Amino acid sequence: MKTIKSTWNYINKYPLIGDSILTLILALWVFFTLRAYWDLAPPPINSSFAVMLISLEIIPLIWRRVFPCIALIIITIAVVTLLVLKIPDLNFMGIISMLAVFSASAYGGRRRNVVSVACIAAIIGGLVYSLYSRGSFIDSGALFSITQAVYNLIIFLAVWWLGKTLRLSREQASQLTESTEQLLQEREENARRAVFDERIRIARELHDVLAHHVSVMGIQAGAARQVLKQYPEKALNSLSLIEKSSRQAVAELYRLLDLLRDEKQVESFTSQPGLQQLDKLVSDMQDAGLSVEIKIEGEKREIPQLVDLSAYRIIEEALTNTLKHAKATKTIISMIFQNGTLILDITDNGHGIPNEGKTGSSGKGLIGMRERVNLVKGELWTGNDPNGGFRVKVKLPLGEQK
Repeated sequence: MKTIKSTWNYINKYPLIGDSILTLILALWVFFTLRAYWDLAPPPINSSFAVMLISLEIIPLIWRRVFPCIALIIITIAVVTLLVLKIPDLNFMGIISMLAVFSASAYGGRRRNVVSVACIAAIIGGLVYSLYSRGSFIDSGALFSITQAVYNLIIFLAVWWLGKTLRLSREQASQLTESTEQLLQEREENARRAVFDERIRIARELHDVLAHHVSVMGIQAGAARQVLKQYPEKALNSLSLIEKSSRQAVAELYRLLDLLRDEKQVESFTSQPGLQQLDKLVSDMQDAGLSVEIKIEGEKREIPQLVDLSAYRIIEEALTNTLKHAKATKTIISMIFQNGTLILDITDNGHGIPNEGKTGSSGKGLIGMRERVNLVKGELWTGNDPNGGFRVKVKLPLGEQK
C-alpha cells in the first residue's frame, strides 16, 4: 500500500513521467486497433498522413498537465482535421479530446477557460461539418445526427465543468494548506516571541530587584571594612544597612517569584513599586551616603501603572549607578509634568563617563532603562552633563487626561 502511494506521489510530483507512460499506452492501443480496422476499411487519404494526424492528436497528451492549453489547441487542430477529412479512428478522437479538455480546465488556470470553450466549439463544429458533409442532416438519420452532436456537446461541457471543479477544489485546498502553514508559523513565531519577551521581562525584573540592594550591600560592606578598626560604631551602622538591604532584596525576590507562579497575577502591576515608594528609595540612598534632592514642576496628575513602575525603576537604576560608579555625593531628581508627559531629569555631581563611555560597567542597567522606556513608547537620553557629572533624561507619555 505504501509503495502504491509513494509511486502515485512521485508521478504527481513529476507529471511528465506519468503522462508519458499514459500517452505511450494510449498510442499503442490506438495504433494496433486502427491497423486492424484499416486493413478492412482503409482511410480515404494516404495512411501515412492519417498516422501523422493521429500522432499529432495523441503525442501532446505528454504535456497535458505542464502545458495544458497548448496541448489542447494542437489536439483540437488534429481532431478537426480528422473530422473534416472523414478519417475514421473508432471514436478515439473523442476520448483523447475530452481528456485534453479536462486537463486544460483542471490545470490551465481560470484565464484559460476561454481556450477550452473555443476548442470545444471547434471540435463540435468539426463534428457537425463531418455529419453534414456525409448528408446525415438531410436523410432519415438527421435526428440521430443532431442528437449525436448535442450529446457530444453536453459530454464535452460536463468534462470541462468537472475539470474546472477539480481545479477550484485543488486551489482551495492549496490555499487552506498555505493558510494553515502560515498560521502555524505565526503561532510558533508568537510563541518564540512570547518566551523571549518573558525572558527579557524576568531578566529586567531580577536586575531591578537585586542590583540596587546588592550594590548598596557591596558599598556598605566596603565602607564597614575600611572603618571597622577605627570607628566600629560606623561599621555597625553599615552592617545594619546591609542587613536592611538584604531583607528588602529577599522580600522583593519572593514577591517577584510569587508573581511569576500565579497566572492571574503575571500581567498585574498592582503589587509593583511606583513613585509612591520614591521617598523610601531616597531614604535608603541617603543612608548609603548619597544625598538626593527631588524637585517637582507642573501640575501632578494620575500616572498609568506601567509608566509609574517604569519611572520608579529608572530612578532606582540611575541612583544605583550613581552610587556605584559616579563617586558623587549629590543627585538631583527633577520630575516635570508637561503636556501629557512626565519628564525625569536626573543629574549628579560625579565625574561622568571618562574615555568615551568606558566605565567598566556591564551596561545592563542602561539597557534595562531603554527597554522600560521603549515599553511605554517614551524617549531616553543618557550621557555626561555639560555642567559636570552624569545625566539621565527620560520622557514618558501619560496618555489622555481622564
